[in-house]
Amino acid sequence: MTGITKDSEGSEKFVGRVVRQCCGGKTEDITPKAPVRDNVPVIHITHDGVRLEGDTVDRVLTETGMRDLDKEKTEAPDIDHPRRAEPSTVSMRLHICSTCSELVTDDQGEPTLEPLKRVVDGHTYCGDPFNSNTLTNPLRFGCGCDVERRAQWTQAICPRKLWGPGRRFESSILPVHISTRQEPMPATLDYIGPASIEGGTAMDYSGIGDTMQQGVIAQALHRINKAQGINVRFTTVPQRMAWGELACGMGIEVTDITDEKRRVGEFASHSSSLRMVEMDATCEMHGWSRLQFVAKQFDIPFEEIKHWDVRLHNEQEQQALEFLKVPKREGRPIAAVVPFANASMRQWPLRHFHQLIEKLKKQGLAVFIIDAPRPKGHLVYRIPVRRMQSPDPHMVASVIKHSDIVIGNDSGMQHLTGWVGSKALAICGVTRGSVVFGGWPTVEPIQAPGECSGCSYFQDNGWKPWCSWGCGLMSDLKPRDVEMRVLGALGK
Repeated sequence: MTGITKDSEGSEKFVGRVVRQCCGGKTEDITPKAPVRDNVPVIHITHDGVRLEGDTVDRVLTETGMRDLDKEKTEAPDIDHPRRAEPSTVSMRLHICSTCSELVTDDQGEPTLEPLKRVVDGHTYCGDPFNSNTLTNPLRFGCGCDVERRAQWTQAICPRKLWGPGRRFESSILPVHISTRQEPMPATLDYIGPASIEGGTAMDYSGIGDTMQQGVIAQALHRINKAQGINVRFTTVPQRMAWGELACGMGIEVTDITDEKRRVGEFASHSSSLRMVEMDATCEMHGWSRLQFVAKQFDIPFEEIKHWDVRLHNEQEQQALEFLKVPKREGRPIAAVVPFANASMRQWPLRHFHQLIEKLKKQGLAVFIIDAPRPKGHLVYRIPVRRMQSPDPHMVASVIKHSDIVIGNDSGMQHLTGWVGSKALAICGVTRGSVVFGGWPTVEPIQAPGECSGCSYFQDNGWKPWCSWGCGLMSDLKPRDVEMRVLGALGK
């Protein structure tokens, strides 16, 4: 028997069970396969086949012990002296919650495939409001609060610290921008690159590749907003300033994320947290690339993203041509090899690169190595080819522009090659190449063979702790296979 009865005092009391119901009408527990913004699980309470709504939901949550409204103070949990936040602040908080892609974590702190954001009868909740664990462990399960209520109070804090008083930057952030009805669009639109500030020190949690992709988005925002007299300002960590200036091109100011003068109020420089693995899982489910995913956050048509501007300094281009003048004069195809990545699990074995280089030289190609930003030439010094290393982004981009093909890992140089418009092969194992490089028309991913290929660091997909020291599937991809892909890309 399921329904609402009255107790001895005449008060209504819920009796029965709570049922989760999918949009299709099935009354059963549902476990989402991936964090999908456009298909958020909807949770209902039903009795005798009739859905309970509105105030009845709050009463049921309270009387079943799933919600302690006294502890919550209805709207402002854990707040001793509630004070209403400014409308613009509330609007920004609600926007962050509405686009939240955070996942519930397991007891090891690893993300599951269960989204934190839930919708109950038209209300957005942080976590499953029917799960009592939200009261004891909000960091893992969310606070269980109606976000529209919680966001109203100045001292309220998101359990994942995506917003709240004193908010600063955390790792792997992606930007979100909003205009509200209460306030006009700002004259300057801030775009924050993936970065972090911890203890006042700028940390780079992404890399050159993410900076190049974010620059393309910034350029699209600049074109769209220019007609309205709105400027776009791209902000990144100090060590990525030069790469940001290259990626953004003309008309976009690039600033330092550690500049204290830029921090104003709670949203010093606004961004919303998003782990790359969560983004990749969503992209793979929908067949998107990362560039498409970020474009959707801004409601930018993907066609608009494709028209980025590439401008390189003439002096560096001339230096690049000088570096490559011999093979250019001889008419030999030029292959740049980038054997390094900033994470060892994304790196094809150096011994394979060595064998590949020897095979390509026998095919008549002129091969050279692009070294890492922090030179690692000592690791490949026995390979008898030229090495190129420069801290100047325009120089590196110019050399890549005048090469016929660039072979490397899932690394920043492959993204740079896509941005420049040259041909590239990107060897991928842990990450899904179509997701990471799908936004670059000239970059062709080579996915390492194997059942767990493209696991995106999810244990359910085959990721193991020892994979951090190197992806075993990368070793299984042989130099001969990559050689054939190179020759095919060059039409040989």
